Amino acid sequence: MELLSFRFAGFVVFGLLVFHFFKRVKAKKIVFLALNCGFIFFLVPPGASVYFFLAFLIIGFVLIQIIRIYENRVTLCISILSMVLLFMYFKNYSILYFIPKIDNLFFVTGFSYILFRIIHLLVDVHGGTVKDKVYGLDYFNYTCFFLSFVSGPIQRFEDFKEQEERFVGFQLDQNDVFMDFSRIADGLIKIGFIAVIFQFIFGEFSYRIENQNFPMQITHACAALLYTQFLYFNFSGYMDVVIGIGRIFGLRLPENFNKPFQASNFLDFWSRWHMTLSGWFKIY
Repeated sequence: MELLSFRFAGFVVFGLLVFHFFKRVKAKKIVFLALNCGFIFFLVPPGASVYFFLAFLIIGFVLIQIIRIYENRVTLCISILSMVLLFMYFKNYSILYFIPKIDNLFFVTGFSYILFRIIHLLVDVHGGTVKDKVYGLDYFNYTCFFLSFVSGPIQRFEDFKEQEERFVGFQLDQNDVFMDFSRIADGLIKIGFIAVIFQFIFGEFSYRIENQNFPMQITHACAALLYTQFLYFNFSGYMDVVIGIGRIFGLRLPENFNKPFQASNFLDFWSRWHMTLSGWFKIY
């Protein structure tokens, strides 16, 4: 389901109407469950992929419950290693060439973000940061939340669950809605206009690198700069859209970019670019 499509727009509008129709937290969680299942239905091809995807989620959930009972490092290490190896097998990593492959198995990019969230839960349940029991509904909505399914941002379970509990009494404010829609519009302009321009010019430079006798240093430098700009506007535009939509739902997803091109060095740059992923690697 493309972000710049009428199908996605209709999906979100319908979800918002149903979501705000209900007042109870439990009902809103069930709406999220339906939206997440619907999004996965459109995204993951039918067939074996769906069953193995569900198996991956179920195994992760079972391991989280085991970690809560057996609080020791050996169980934690075995659980994390099991999920990583299972992920590598389902993704057909060549390092596992000696294991027979599964035909017609396909997973989208967001599969890796589910792995990150499951590892986060395993570590934090073991460490006591996640104190309450992780229930199936909360687990599925957190790991498969449709707005951050494909490319993040990676939100911590405690933050997600705390914001869900605040659905009681949540009302849309006119000024907030205006700001949220403004941010969504900014994101759509980045994705559908600015990023497309940089992608087109990058394609022209790539063609000239292969077919013309231009100075290689200049063409390579320009191509690298153009592709970086395309990547930034496309990715940050996506974040603007999902964060803006999330706020209309009553969820404040974490920011993923903080003016990365104003960084003073590469270390500062990576602390401003895809911040939730950088933070995940730093913590876990």
